[in-house]
Amino acid sequence: MLKPISLARLLPVLAATTLLAGCGGGGDDGGGGPQPGGNVTVSGTVTYQRVPFRTVGLGLDYNATVSAPVRGAVVEAVDSGGTTVRATATTDASGNYSLQVASGRTVIVRVKAQLVRASAGAGTPSWNFRVLNNTNGEALYALDSAAFTTGSSAVTTNLNAASGWGGVSYTGTRAAAPFSLLDVAYEVLTLVQAANPNAEFPALKILWSTQNRSSNNFDPPNGNIGTTSFLAGPNGGVFVLGDANVDTDEFDQHVIAHELGHYFQDAFSRDDSLGGPHGNSDVLDLRVAFSEGWGNAFSGIVKNDPRYRDSFGAGQASDFGFDVESNPNPATSRAGWYSEASVQSLIFDFFDSTADTNDAVALGFAPIFTVMNSDLRTLDPLTSIFPMVRALKARNGGAAAGIDTLVGAQDIVSATIDDFGSTESNDDGQPLNLPVYRALPTTGTVVQVCSTSASGEYNKLGNRKLLRFTLVVRQSIQFTAVGPVNSDPDFVLHRRGEIGRSESESLDFREQFTQTLDPGSYVLEVYDFDALDEAPSPTGPVCMDVTAIVVI
Repeated sequence: MLKPISLARLLPVLAATTLLAGCGGGGDDGGGGPQPGGNVTVSGTVTYQRVPFRTVGLGLDYNATVSAPVRGAVVEAVDSGGTTVRATATTDASGNYSLQVASGRTVIVRVKAQLVRASAGAGTPSWNFRVLNNTNGEALYALDSAAFTTGSSAVTTNLNAASGWGGVSYTGTRAAAPFSLLDVAYEVLTLVQAANPNAEFPALKILWSTQNRSSNNFDPPNGNIGTTSFLAGPNGGVFVLGDANVDTDEFDQHVIAHELGHYFQDAFSRDDSLGGPHGNSDVLDLRVAFSEGWGNAFSGIVKNDPRYRDSFGAGQASDFGFDVESNPNPATSRAGWYSEASVQSLIFDFFDSTADTNDAVALGFAPIFTVMNSDLRTLDPLTSIFPMVRALKARNGGAAAGIDTLVGAQDIVSATIDDFGSTESNDDGQPLNLPVYRALPTTGTVVQVCSTSASGEYNKLGNRKLLRFTLVVRQSIQFTAVGPVNSDPDFVLHRRGEIGRSESESLDFREQFTQTLDPGSYVLEVYDFDALDEAPSPTGPVCMDVTAIVVI
């Protein structure tokens, strides 16, 4: 049976195959020690029913369901009462496990939707990925065999988590779903471990329920999760849609790998993204373009497949998809540093060994991991394609010319690229979009920036303007922005992540705050709030005079 480990048990979905080689050994004595017959081996294979996408047409193809191994999961022999664990093992890459259990004991085999390893010191990093039911107190999903009694010979117990599909709809418990989700985490774990065997993985919750649905409010205990997404922090995790006939994502493994890409950024790198709506045709804030392009490319890398697909609709028979390696289509989107389509194509081409147009680069994942982990995490600019390309070229000089060709084909200046994109010439037809960062003197000199919603609102290119400055000693700096009548200037101050914010309502169209800052380089983000998400938006750019001055 599949069940969250809690007082609430789900209905049985599949009786595991149990083969007793030789005679049975009698009942459970209820004691804690081995029986006179010694230990016997209980082994078998754990699989789940994986539902692929149709190769011709749209949506999931339940008629092509295959049995896939449950890899790296925790397996336990548990007394038939379901409380006392007698032996523990982990499935291998083929889904096989082996347990040593006392003879003459009545047990079940339980497979947890969990990948876990405790650290044993240097060289053995830890991880703990768990698939939990957010609508049932975050109970851990598990699959139980039928109870059996060990005898004097080895026992084979195979378990299979069924999809629950009944032919035209789900009619049984969707036991395969947690293990499909767990398998993507296993692939991410394997990918990162190959790049850096010492990588330490922060614990991650993957929260799925058949009640998880799209909603305007975020209330996971009641199944309202907005959409499949990653949220950082102790109360976060990867939240996954499970609303049958509307939108389910448990078998949309690229979608899950995308969200685990954001987990990767949070765990091993840095993500300065604003979040919000985005798409391949959007002209985005550079942070959003990089974050979402990274997530899409990461999904292709994890699955070793550039085709991204997301099922939805009645019977999960529709889907949305694209090829992460393809260059942006000029008819629907524009290439550039502000395009997630450009970013995903570049990152996947940096990785893969398949040559296509302008692509003679095949670095694999390890160099990309190094740049994300060692460079982007600590660099002064906000996360974007600029520092990634600059660092990748610096660390892989032999591939620099090929990288320049790829990047140039996306209408991004590469030969002279730096972390701040200071030589970038692509303004998407809007001169106000360049330079990417403006210098902000701390002498009180006025710098004018203009916030615009020409490309859309909240997280689109031009909404927010970036200024940079450097302090050589600790100083108190007063920042001021003055805009026209009816404007509402706002600030966000960054140093390798957000460190200060001012968003109060201004009656005099003026915003000001003072902060004492340590030596280092900073980025000041300035925007007009009304140009982001007010209705109606300003019809033209809102220009603001910004100053920074040392407070004596």
